[in-house]
Amino acid sequence: MINPAAPRPDNLPTLAIKALDPSSAPRGSGYQQTAYVADSLIVFAHDVAAVEESIARLVGPGVRVSAAPLFRADLKPLAETAVPTLAKVSIGYESLSVRSVDLVALVAELRAELGPNAVGLDHIVTTAPYLAGVPYLAGVPYLAGVPYLAGVPYLAGVPYLAGVSAMQQYGMPGFGGRAPVALLLDDPACAAPVPPRRPTVAVLDTGLGKHPWFSDQALATDKVTYGPYLLGMYGNLPGAEWHQPPVDPLDGSIGSDAGHGTFICGIVRQVCPSARLLAIPVMADDGVVAESGLMVTLSALLYRHIDGVLNDRPDLVVDVLSLSLGYYHENADDIAFDGPFASLLADFGRWGVAVVASAGNSGTTRPMYPAAFAAAPDDPSRVPQATVGALNADRSSVAYFSNAGPWVTAHRIGASLVSTVPTTLSGDAQAAAALTYAGLHRATPDPDAYASGFATWSGTSFAGPVLAADIARALLDEEDLTTLDRDTFVARGRRAVAAVKGETP
Repeated sequence: MINPAAPRPDNLPTLAIKALDPSSAPRGSGYQQTAYVADSLIVFAHDVAAVEESIARLVGPGVRVSAAPLFRADLKPLAETAVPTLAKVSIGYESLSVRSVDLVALVAELRAELGPNAVGLDHIVTTAPYLAGVPYLAGVPYLAGVPYLAGVPYLAGVPYLAGVSAMQQYGMPGFGGRAPVALLLDDPACAAPVPPRRPTVAVLDTGLGKHPWFSDQALATDKVTYGPYLLGMYGNLPGAEWHQPPVDPLDGSIGSDAGHGTFICGIVRQVCPSARLLAIPVMADDGVVAESGLMVTLSALLYRHIDGVLNDRPDLVVDVLSLSLGYYHENADDIAFDGPFASLLADFGRWGVAVVASAGNSGTTRPMYPAAFAAAPDDPSRVPQATVGALNADRSSVAYFSNAGPWVTAHRIGASLVSTVPTTLSGDAQAAAALTYAGLHRATPDPDAYASGFATWSGTSFAGPVLAADIARALLDEEDLTTLDRDTFVARGRRAVAAVKGETP
C-alpha cells in the first residue's frame, strides 16, 4: 500500500485541464462555462466498442482512441446489479502536428448519433466549485484563496475589509477563514456509547491526516479496501490514480484544500462520535479530481457495500455517503437524472445509503452537480439524496456564499466552524514578531502552523457533513441496526433522512 503521508513522487502526471468557453461552443448549444479533462471522455453505453469506433471515425487519422472500464468486473459481488456500465475513453495523438480534438464538439456529435446520455465530458470536480474556473487555473476558491496577508496587511492601519467582497470575507481569519485555533476538548469518541453496529459514514475527499482523535483505525481510517484493491488515489484501483497538481518550488504556502477531509471527519466525530469513518482520499491538497476518477472509486465502494448487504458483512457496508465536492455542468437545461453520475448515486440510495452533497460556495442559483441531483422525484424504493446549504454561526441566516435553488433540500451551520486538521499542517508564513526574554520564547501567532490540530473554516463543504452526521445519529435511534438486507437498509435510511432534513433558518 502507498503511504498517503509520503512525499509526492516526481513522475506523477498532471491532469490536462481545459475550460469550456461558451463563445466558442457549438452554435445554438447554450453551453455555459465548465472545466473538463482535455484527453478523456466518459461513456455510458451497452456497446462501448461501438462508441469507440464512432469516436475513431469522427476524430480522423493521427488520433489514438482507447476505451477502458471505469471499474473492474471482478469487483462485482453479484452477476446482476443496478450499477451502470461505464467506461473511460482516452484520446492520444501520434505526433505534435496532429490537431487537438475539440471534445465539446465531439460530444455534441456523438450524442446526436448515439443518444443524449451515451457520452459526456470528463468534468473536473473540485471541493469548492468556482464559476471562474478550476482552482489552479483561475485563482483559488475564495474559501482558501484570499490570504489575509496578501494585499494590504490588516495590521498596517488600513481597514482589511477594504476591497474585499462580501463572500470573500468568509476566507479571512476572524470571519470564518481557515486559521489555527486551540480546542480544549477530548476526543468525543472516548465517552460515546458503543452501539451493536456503528453507523458508517464514508467521506470521499482529501483523506485523513495525522490527529490524536483518529488514532484508532477501527473508528476512522483512510485505508479502505475491497478484495485486492485499496480504494482512492493512493491505491491500486485502475482509473483512480494519483495526479499531482502543478507545484511551484518557490511557493511554500499550504495547499488550498490541505486538511479539508480531516476537517470534515472532525465534524462528523463531534456530531456523531459513535460513527465509524471511512475517509477515502480521491484528491490532493488542490481539491481537484477528474469525474472519471471519482466515479471509479464510488463504483468500487458501492460494490463493496452491496457485497456486505448480500453476504451479511457489516464491515463492508456504508450508511451515509458525504460528498463535499462538485462541478457546474455545461448544459444548464440538462439535469440528466439518468446520466452516469446521477445513476451511480441513485444506486447508492437503492441499496440503502443516504447520499449527502454540499450545495456549493459560489453564491449562485446555477445548479451544481452532484448537489442538483437532489431535485429528482422521490422514489420510495431508495433513500433520497440530500443537498445542504450553509448557515452562518447564528443559525438564523444563510451564509452569503451558499448556493441556492430548489435542489437545496436542507441547511446546516457551515460558517466559522471549528474542527480537526492534521497536526503536521504547516506553511511558509511566519510569525510577525518574535524574541526571547528571560529564557522564554515570545511571538505573535504563526498564521499557518496547525500543530494544535484544530482550525476554523467555512463552506458548504462543512455544512454537508453536519447533516451526514445528523443522519448517522438518527440511525442510532433505530431499534435494529444489525439487520443488513436491502429492504431494511432502505427503510432505515429513509426514516433517518426524513427525521433530520428539515432544519431551515
